[in-house]
Formats: sequence, C-alpha cells, structure tokens
Amino acid sequence: GGFRHVSGGGSFGREVLAGRFSWTVSNFSLFREMIKTQKVMSPCFPAGDCNFRLSVYQSNVNGTEHLSMCLESKESDAAAAASRGASSSTISGAGAGGAGGRADAGIVNNERSCWLLFRMSAVNELESRASVHRDSYGRFAADGSGGDNTSLGWNDFMIMSDFAAAEDGYLVGPDGRATFTVGFHVIKESCEAKSHFNFSRGVGPAGTLLMEEG
Repeated sequence: GGFRHVSGGGSFGREVLAGRFSWTVSNFSLFREMIKTQKVMSPCFPAGDCNFRLSVYQSNVNGTEHLSMCLESKESDAAAAASRGASSSTISGAGAGGAGGRADAGIVNNERSCWLLFRMSAVNELESRASVHRDSYGRFAADGSGGDNTSLGWNDFMIMSDFAAAEDGYLVGPDGRATFTVGFHVIKESCEAKSHFNFSRGVGPAGTLLMEEG
C-alpha cells in the first residue's frame, strides 16, 4: 500500500506536528493466525523528529485473548516488519505554519526523540460510535539506548472475540477489512544547558569549578 497526502497546502517537506494516520488492511482475516506469534506493521508516517508505525498482534491477558495495538518508533523494527497484506494508508496533518508533512520520510536519526500525545482507535465501520479508542502519551526515540520509549500501547486493547465477530463491524467483508487510526500531537520543546569552567592554579591539587553563566 502507499500513502495519500492530505493537507491544507504548503510543501510536504515540513515537520508534522499534529495529524491523523489511517491504516486499512483489506484482508486482515488472512493474518488471524500470524498475529498470534508476530506483529503486523503498518507503513511508517512522520511525527516530529521520528517516524512511526502501528503494530497489531494478539495477546493472552488474564486468560482472555486480546487484540493488542502499539505505536512503534524503533528503526530496526520499522525496517524489518512491514505487513505483506493488501493495505492502504493516509495521513493528514499540520506542520509548523500549518502545512502537511512527508509521509515517506527516510532514515530516522537515532539521536532524536519527541514527546507525543496520541489516540489509537480500532474503527467500527458499521457504527462509528462503537469504535474503540485508547489515549496515552510518552517520549519516543528511534532506539532505546537513551532510556526513551520505542513502543507504547496496550496488550489488552480490546477483546479479540469482540473484534473478530463478523456482525460487530470491526472486520468487514469476506476478507475481513480492518481499519486502525492514530491521532497525534507533538509537544514542541527546546532545552539549553550552559556551563562555565574555571581552572585554578592555587597551592595544592588543581581544582575545577563548575559555575552557571548569567
């Protein structure tokens, strides 16, 4: 599947600060066995300084099978685990100055991170009010070496039997079309650390003083 850009104008090269990513898997039923042991990953989309993917899989929580859904920023996972099913995705968003961003962003800078507020949803195509939503937030990075998150989500996003029931509207049609979305807002931030070192040559061992500027 590929991306379709939706924005209010401007260039696609600007940083995406807020938006909504929608991922439709038109033959999700083919993955019902696979998701018991593997994640199915969406195409990537940009938010702030990172690229993200949605992942869905199945987990047993307290003896009950659940649909699990996470937001992933780890570069190695994103490169290695794309879904091979028939899928499509769209992103709409606003960058600095109100323009849309690139949905096919390239390599992630491992040193970058971003704070994200997000809402993940499993869409009910028969009754939109029955769609399941979960909200969270956190700092993401391209790898976990700095202690930041590379994956946030829920093992117990919703009970699997509710999601898989044909009459309930989450899997639609003979091949089980499923749609997942994430709405996000990037928390813009900046920080600066200043220090001034004075070296003294007094009697005795040399000392180093760390003093704040200003």
